[in-house]
Formats: sequence, structure tokens, C-alpha cells
Amino acid sequence: MEAAQVEPASSVENQTVEEPPSMKFTWTIDNFTRLNTKKHYSDVFVVGGYKWRILIFPKGNDVDHLSVYLDVADSPTLPHGWSRYAQFSLSIASQIHKKYSIRNDTQHQFNAQENDWGFTSFVPLGDLYDPSRGFLVNDTVIIKANVIVPMANTAAASSQELTGSTTQLNPTPELIGKPIATPATARISSIPEVEDIDAISVDELDVFSLQNLCSGISSSLTPSVLSLQSSFSPSEEEIELALKQIMKGLQTLSDIDELSGITTHQKADILSLAEKFETLSSHVNRVIKAKDDLARKEMLKSTLDQNLRSSVADFTVKKAEIGQVEQEIQELKDKLYVAENKKATLATETKEIYKGSLLKKKELDGLNMELTNYIENIRLRNK
Repeated sequence: MEAAQVEPASSVENQTVEEPPSMKFTWTIDNFTRLNTKKHYSDVFVVGGYKWRILIFPKGNDVDHLSVYLDVADSPTLPHGWSRYAQFSLSIASQIHKKYSIRNDTQHQFNAQENDWGFTSFVPLGDLYDPSRGFLVNDTVIIKANVIVPMANTAAASSQELTGSTTQLNPTPELIGKPIATPATARISSIPEVEDIDAISVDELDVFSLQNLCSGISSSLTPSVLSLQSSFSPSEEEIELALKQIMKGLQTLSDIDELSGITTHQKADILSLAEKFETLSSHVNRVIKAKDDLARKEMLKSTLDQNLRSSVADFTVKKAEIGQVEQEIQELKDKLYVAENKKATLATETKEIYKGSLLKKKELDGLNMELTNYIENIRLRNK
């Protein structure tokens, strides 16, 4: 069984209005060595009106360390574009001496892409299982979280700094040697090919990749749309030239003497004007067609965007369902473990009963032998 303790960082009486909401959460994990899941979550606790929980990888998140993170418990159900900022520390308690306890501090702006944050290399597994360190006593591990959720204005200012000092590319000297805060999920840096999906585990897939697809639609269509628009839109020079030709033609028509008729030169000007009108008409038709093409592409883009966003929502729901199923599997494993222990106990008791029965059988056989001998002796005496 696991026990979780929640306590305010300071008493309500001592807190001033300006102090941000904070809380200390203690998670006692029993039967630690029998945890069979890759991920293991604590109970949910609330700080600043937000739901949080601790996430651990008992055997390490692809490293030979215990991995510990702070996780936004209700991230799958939060509205699009959500974000929350927190300052927090994660620690593992030594149950034999306080000096061996380990604590790491960080801060992070949580969002849909990074809904958990913490330390992949929190404590080496060798140290975790070392009895002299006291991290694992009676198959129990104690993890603590101290979470501070600043006020809205503080969060807004701090969000520009994102993850704080522990995530700097060039850490300060006092941070050298300390684990770097990172998200628990290994993000897929590029969109995988369709044929590669089957080779990727569900844990490695992430909404982040699908959202990249959504943004990819816009980025891939925009250049072609702009190119098409610039190719078929008449330039100012072309329009100005056409207007000049029209004015010249009108001037030519106004100079015609009804009695003298149209000169050869004037006729040539009118024919040239007609050609210009025909060219301009053709250009206008091309522009109209181009705009129709643009409208169709924009409609296609909108449809693809909607479909992809729907896929992101479906993916998030399925991931949440998988998490729920994993929890149910863990509960069944716990029940199976209890049942197996009960079976082993019953088997031991059955064997003891059987041993007792064998001893009683031997004792009874001995008494029967003695009784037979006794009767035989009496019979011999009476002869």
C-alpha cells in the first residue's frame, strides 16, 4: 500500500495575502521492488487550484537512475492553449540519516507539450538499493514534493524565463554535477514516417508530433499560395500600360473626321487597342481562375487542419484511456500478488497438515504393530 501526506508549506495563520499558494506532499511507496510498471503515479494533490501528482520511473527513464517528475494530473482534459507555472523541489528521503537525503529544485512553465517536468537522473539505482543510504527500507521509498504556484502576475513575468537555472545550457558552477530538469516523455523531434509508426511504442508517441503536423500544413501551403498569388496578379506597370493604351485609342477615335473616315494609322492604333483589351481580358480570367484555386486550397487546408486537430484530441483521449488501463492492470497485478501470497500460505499450511497426517499414520501403524504382537504373545501363552 502507498501513503501520501499533504501539508501546507506554512500555516494559514502565518501566511500573508501576498504569499503564493504552496504545499508539501509526501508520497510513501510500499512494495517498491515489486512495482512492475514503467511509470508509477502518486495520488493527486491540489496547489493553487491546480491538480498535480508525482511521476516516477522505478527502473529509470531509459537510464540507470530513478527518474522523478512533477506532472499536471488533469492535462488531457484542460482546454487548448492552457499553461501554468510552478516552482518546485523533488526529494527522496533517507530513512536512516538525513544527510543522505537528496533534493533538487527547479521551475517550469507547464503546457500541453510539456505537462511534466523533473529529473531523469535523480538518483543512481545502485545508490537507491544501497542499504547504507537508507533510501529503500522495508521495501519502502519516500518521495517528497514542495510545490509553489506564484500569483498570476508573478507567473506571467516568470514564464518568460521558462525552466530556470537548472535548465540553462551553460549551468553556473554551483549547478555543475546536479541533474538537469527535463520532461519525462522523450519527444519525437521530427514527424515519423507512416511505415515507422508500428516500430514506435505508444509511450514514445506524443501529441507534440501531431501538433507539428497541424503547423506543417500551414507552413507547406503558405509558400505555394503566395507564389500562385504573385504569379497571376497583374502588376501596377501592366495596369498602367493598359490604361495608357485605352486612352490613346480613345484619343484616336475622337480625332476621326466623319468626312475623311479612318486613316490607316488610326486603324492600326484601334487594332492595337483591341489586342491590348484581349490580353487584359485573358489576364483577368487567369487571375479569377487563380483566386478560385486559392479558395479551393484554403478550403482543403481548413479541412485538413480540422481533421488533424480532431486526431490530436482523439489521440489524447486514447493515451488517457491507455493510462487508465495500465492502472487497472496494476491493480489486477496487486490483487494477483495478494492471491499468490494467500495461495502460498495455504499450500504451506496444507503441507504441514499432510506432514502431521503422515506422522499420525506412522504412529498408528506402530500401535497396530504393537497390538498385533501383544495379541500374538497372549495367544502363545495360552497354548
